[in-house]
Amino acid sequence: MLSSRPYAGFTGDRYRQRAMRVAAAIFFTAVLAALAALPAGGSSTYRTPATSRLTTGVYLSSPVAPGQENMFFNRVRNSGARVVRMTLAWNTIAPGKRPSNFDPTNPADPAYNWAAVDRLITGAVAHGLTPLMTISSAPVWAGGTHASPGKLGQFARAAARRYSGSFQGLPRIRYWLVWNEPNLYHFLAPQYEQRRMVGASRYRKMVNAVAASVHGVHSDNVVVAGETAPLDTPSSPGAMKFARAVLCMSQQLRPTCKTVVHADIWSTHPYTSGGPTHKAFGSDGVALGNLTQLQKLVRAAVRLHHISSSRHVRVWATEFSWNTRPPCRLGLPMPLAKRWVSEALYHIWAWRVGTLTWFQLVDYGRGNAIVSGLYFRGKTFERARPKPILNAFRFPFVAFKHGSRVFVWGRTPDSLRHTISLQRSTGHGWAGISTLVSNNSGIFFRTLTLNRATTSWSLRAQVRGSQRHSVGFSLRSVPDRFYRPFGC
Repeated sequence: MLSSRPYAGFTGDRYRQRAMRVAAAIFFTAVLAALAALPAGGSSTYRTPATSRLTTGVYLSSPVAPGQENMFFNRVRNSGARVVRMTLAWNTIAPGKRPSNFDPTNPADPAYNWAAVDRLITGAVAHGLTPLMTISSAPVWAGGTHASPGKLGQFARAAARRYSGSFQGLPRIRYWLVWNEPNLYHFLAPQYEQRRMVGASRYRKMVNAVAASVHGVHSDNVVVAGETAPLDTPSSPGAMKFARAVLCMSQQLRPTCKTVVHADIWSTHPYTSGGPTHKAFGSDGVALGNLTQLQKLVRAAVRLHHISSSRHVRVWATEFSWNTRPPCRLGLPMPLAKRWVSEALYHIWAWRVGTLTWFQLVDYGRGNAIVSGLYFRGKTFERARPKPILNAFRFPFVAFKHGSRVFVWGRTPDSLRHTISLQRSTGHGWAGISTLVSNNSGIFFRTLTLNRATTSWSLRAQVRGSQRHSVGFSLRSVPDRFYRPFGC
């Protein structure tokens, strides 16, 4: 769970002014680049390469009551998600006081209590979801917020052995995420000592300890490092600054020390005070619009052998969302939220990030600063109502106009191959204008020539032979706007 306090840097006039100055240029540059990269015309179907895909997920940010697992995971699956991010809270599984005969690497040690985690992992896998498991929150005897890398490695070995696919009939977990927002002082402390970023050096040891353990159980297990909060504050370094320190890289992408980080993916939580291409103020944060810069840093670190992996190292966005209005009076108005959700997912695909996990399925209750769920909170979980943004998340679709050409992109709700009908709004409903076929991952895109298209038009996509259609996407461009990501 996130708190609003570490993100105070999102507010302020200078951040808002910068957003408004650069927003239009960023938006139109991205659209023109996409148009230039694709053939013109509307008579042929253009398909993406087989490896081009978009994976979405939902973060399980609060406990699921026994008996509600089926409903929870059904709703996650019906959101179009194929992964679910969970937290493996070390301090709730391990004993509060370490027994003298405790073996921390043994998943069957009676001092461990895995029951709640077993139940959720089994439920997720049974519903066709891939768990992304964040190891976090050390017990006091292992250092608490001053987590011991060595003891963390022991716990990671026990967890990887338990969820190896060959232990007591439990499912396998392949994706192991190291710590939640380790650049925030209340998750990992201290961050600074005499202006030295000691938190980053400790985190590097934590990642390597987890990697040695989980790769030792299965060599093809995937270690996801980073999980960083976005912005720089006096007490906590921003996501870019922290990544540079962990990877020993300068702002000019040159080495600052000799180090090796054993990680297969670098992840971040690119919350933003604006739209889908909005950038963080300064050079130390990572909002959604900074993901390509973070990718350059990671690629440079791989090239200099500061990151070691047997696979292609990618950047993921493992936590992201916008508050919505309603219920948050300071959140995005729902029509804008629907548009920005689709645009965000398009950019995640276009920038080859490829994976985004949404925070969260259902809104928190009153008084919480985060109400970014895909469902409104109800009196009971069963009575939670879907928000209009749910369809934008499940069936993202965008349409960008430039002159007589319109670039369209989308992903089918089930991420499978389908014939797609492209439609435009009329005074009496929707009329078909073209058809195309998605690739085997459900991705489709095309550049259309529509000489009569005006900005009053909205376009949408529909899976042919079904009632499944995207939300309408207006051809009228929307400039960047300032919204606090937290606080209502």
